[in-house]
Amino acid sequence: MRVFNLLLLFSILLAICNTNSNAQCIPDPTCIDIINPGEICPETLPAGTTGSSYNQAITIIPPYQANVGSKNISVPISKVKITAINNMPPGLTWKTNVSEFTVTNPATKYCIFVSGIPYITGTYNLGIKVKPYALIGGNEIALAELENDTSLSITIGTINDINDINRGFSIINPSPNPFNNSTQLGFYTNKSNTVELKIYDMIGKLIYKETINGLAGTNYFRFNGSKLNQGMYLYTISDKKTVFTKQLTKTD
Repeated sequence: MRVFNLLLLFSILLAICNTNSNAQCIPDPTCIDIINPGEICPETLPAGTTGSSYNQAITIIPPYQANVGSKNISVPISKVKITAINNMPPGLTWKTNVSEFTVTNPATKYCIFVSGIPYITGTYNLGIKVKPYALIGGNEIALAELENDTSLSITIGTINDINDINRGFSIINPSPNPFNNSTQLGFYTNKSNTVELKIYDMIGKLIYKETINGLAGTNYFRFNGSKLNQGMYLYTISDKKTVFTKQLTKTD
């Protein structure tokens, strides 16, 4: 997920690395910016359950430049202040390890810590409100505050949404389902595992296939079905031994 335009500046602001409830907000040292400018590590937020503690550290490498004006002139970003993260799941709060992100070089790393006990189920698309500052003509200029919806979300379910999570391999109910544009299809594995997703129409035609290397714990396929017709679909999630089959509903 790269950022080349100021209006997209903070689609890079959420990247998750696992931590525990006593951990400090420490950037993930393995997160690197491959082609610049800006990186997140990784891009998928883990789901939470109501009544259970949720603790995640967000690793950020901010972009160090932005394109502004009608001619898309490139200017260096000097610092960034996050003023709000909107549409957080009720019960969760966020904080940063510093009051502002000073962009001293392209590899500067920071983090946000999301924690709390969520109490309302749902899928929450996060909206980031930020105040960026740029160096223009040798002076630090405050740019307009921006709020940008990202493609990242946090799904909160109940413990019953996770099917037999103590088993070696199980699936998690899709969220949302029914869906309009996209949905998350999850699974739980107790060890690293190659897992395959297949989606079929109701006459049995394969319309989508994806394989990922799942890590021990909860994993998600992110399926974009915006171009599908309204109706019912079947999907399977399988490892080498077990196949689960469930139903998806696509709305207008």
